Amino acid sequence: MELAISRIISDVRQRSEDVICEDGYLLIQHGQHPGSPGTCIIYKSQVLPCFLDQRQRLHFIALGKDIDLPTWGIPSELVTRVPWPFYEKCDQLPVKPLPGLISKIWYIPDDMENDPDNCISLSVVKGFNCLLQHRFFVVAPEAVITALRPIANDNISFITHTPNASSHFSGCDLLVTSGAMAAKALLSDIPVIVAGKCGFGGLVTANNLPAFVASAFNGRPGGYTGERISPALLLQEISYVADIAGTAELTQLLHFNAGQLGSLNIYSWEHTYMLIQQVLQQQRLLGERMSDHNGMLQLKPKLSASIILDEMGAPSNQIYWLRNINTNKVLGVVGISEARLIKQCNGENTLNELPGITGSAYDTGDCIEFIRSLWESGIVIFIH
Repeated sequence: MELAISRIISDVRQRSEDVICEDGYLLIQHGQHPGSPGTCIIYKSQVLPCFLDQRQRLHFIALGKDIDLPTWGIPSELVTRVPWPFYEKCDQLPVKPLPGLISKIWYIPDDMENDPDNCISLSVVKGFNCLLQHRFFVVAPEAVITALRPIANDNISFITHTPNASSHFSGCDLLVTSGAMAAKALLSDIPVIVAGKCGFGGLVTANNLPAFVASAFNGRPGGYTGERISPALLLQEISYVADIAGTAELTQLLHFNAGQLGSLNIYSWEHTYMLIQQVLQQQRLLGERMSDHNGMLQLKPKLSASIILDEMGAPSNQIYWLRNINTNKVLGVVGISEARLIKQCNGENTLNELPGITGSAYDTGDCIEFIRSLWESGIVIFIH
């Protein structure tokens, strides 16, 4: 994770002048005005409450799946989710043919931080111990090897982990792993059995690949962190793959077309940088429009999907609550004329058109200030 963050910080700093780097997030300002839009690249959920009360409206780029911004009241339209990048590009890894015989089976943990008590590695070794007819190789840090070696059979060899663990792919017929290592192996045409922090996922096939991509190959799709891995299920899956090696059955199971392998691109650095730069460019453009009166008039406000208008009060004194449906917090109270204006904020009408459409007494200047205050409160977003 540290490498990913350092690379993202370096890339953003090269393209943006006003960047604040703190532990857990990067803050990029777009424009000199205090009310100008900004972008926050957030990678630690613990820092999220720091942003909830500030008036500056931010667009969030959330790295990984663990940061649930809408739950904290952030409009979903202001959140771009980006998976953790695994590798440079999809086409940079050497490809090898499917094995006709499974003779060398490897276990390469993706990230030992996901296995602090060695429970995953221990379950894998227990499964390997039951298959004496196969040769196994375990790549792990020296401390983990010291812990595992006493319980391993002689058919298991241990290799000290190095930063370039994928260098072992050339001698691998079947790989047990998870996360980034699983994606890299698939791109090298190596059969993969997923076992990770979210349990036992089994053999990755053309049919179940989308589920593994969606779960970042962290274990069983839909599994939970810390889910137990059954050594019995692992040895059963290894035996099955070994039995059908060299047959049409395995070839068909592992027949990934270009489109399927292309779906792994969401975990590439190239894709991550592209998404970040798209958001930054959109926010820069929004900042330019909002700093110019004529540009502001061309913006199209849209009521956030996270906000509803609750009709309150008696008909003679009708008022509306602007309520965030994720937090139930009331963000504002408006009257009939303001509610009529807000209902026309549908992403199709420009700020310049709104007063004429509603027939309200707002002049253009008042309309801009009112809608801008709604934007600052996260009630409306601007489409441009």
